[in-house]
Amino acid sequence: MAMICLSSLAGCPGEEVAREAARLTGSEYVGPELLTAAATGAGLPVEKLHQALTTAPSFFGITLATRRRCLAHLQAVLTGRLLQGPTVFLVPYGHHLVRGISHLLKVRLYAPGEVRAQSWAQARSCSAAEAVRRVREQDRVRLLLARLLFSADDDDNDLFDLVVNSSHLDVEAAAQVVAETATQPRYRETSYSRQCLEDLALANRVKAALVGEDDEVEVTSSGGLVRLRTRVTGRRSRRRRQRLQQLAEQVDGVMGVELEQVDDLISRITRPLR
Repeated sequence: MAMICLSSLAGCPGEEVAREAARLTGSEYVGPELLTAAATGAGLPVEKLHQALTTAPSFFGITLATRRRCLAHLQAVLTGRLLQGPTVFLVPYGHHLVRGISHLLKVRLYAPGEVRAQSWAQARSCSAAEAVRRVREQDRVRLLLARLLFSADDDDNDLFDLVVNSSHLDVEAAAQVVAETATQPRYRETSYSRQCLEDLALANRVKAALVGEDDEVEVTSSGGLVRLRTRVTGRRSRRRRQRLQQLAEQVDGVMGVELEQVDDLISRITRPLR
């Protein structure tokens, strides 16, 4: 059975469709509990983690390093959960967080802006003008953060395997489309796709362990061998690289660590000015 990632635009019935798709496929729906677990791992209140994933950058707002820390812990929690069995999940930017897994069905739930604003107004008992403003603002922030955190255009439908217009279908019908698509042979788990997920989960656990030391470190894994790419520079760079390697080696499942330092020209140029 496929795993299902549901992405829902503001004003679409994302949680309702996800829960119904989980029921139809005999999977478990997960969402808010992943955010709670990720916040615990990051050492932050869940409210701040939510803000990090849903609010636009500002001068006195949440730092980019904090946003990356939240994402690293959410990725680790999410991929760890996916290893446990058939899952339907709905979390911010979930379609960016899990890549390269062939038995993951990525679904985008969308509707025209005016339809989403109407649904928003009905659900929250607010004026039509306020609903339009809120939906447009959430769309703006979503696109901004996707570019900032993933260098991606979040409105690109090529990011998804299935795009469902919720203005044409009710919750049950939309979930049925998702569930039927998930039964296609291309989304069946194979030994190879399972190994890819295990490698990704290990890399994400390592990234979560390292993100407090280096929020830009890149981590990949293959069969227990972990590769780190870091831009750590400066007089203490050797000590910090050793620290990264030590932390990675302590993560359960790691059988070996390779570390590569990427030359950061900008850091070398600006270091004398600091």
